Amino acid sequence: MPFKDFFGLDEREAEAYFEAHVARAAPRLDEFRSEVAATGGPPAERLDGSPESLVPLWRWFVARPRAGGGELPPWYEPDPPGTEGERLPASALRDVDGLALYLALAFRQALGPLDWGIGREPPRKKYVSQHRPVLKADGYDIDTLLIAYNLAMRTLAGQDTDDQALLRAFRAWTGA
Repeated sequence: MPFKDFFGLDEREAEAYFEAHVARAAPRLDEFRSEVAATGGPPAERLDGSPESLVPLWRWFVARPRAGGGELPPWYEPDPPGTEGERLPASALRDVDGLALYLALAFRQALGPLDWGIGREPPRKKYVSQHRPVLKADGYDIDTLLIAYNLAMRTLAGQDTDDQALLRAFRAWTGA
């Protein structure tokens, strides 16, 4: 099961997860920028949240060698025994975590002051981003983790290797 069961969280648990997410977002983004620069990606100063930075960042992600082990991000549940090979490697999941936070930076710069919030819909509906940290835009939620994860899944499965994929997703949301 890739994502934490956000649907199964009650309001208190969702709020606690959200608080932890917001607290780790800025330090994790800084750490991610350093990791990218240290592993052959664009230098940290070029990772400024601009649309132009998305293409070299995505090129780095696509070309990056993948290792199987490592720490999983907090939004990912451990795999059931015997299914580890059916998901992205832990290193790719960590990169997705960083990409999602970087996308949040890019969206905030392009769309103005967006705050983190909790995705919520009425309980009768099955909302894909229910109880997850999202950016609250004018009347809609932007789930940067879902965007980054889906792009990574398609790319690492060989379905979308275009180096413009991250920029295209960004433009689809911003119209820029």
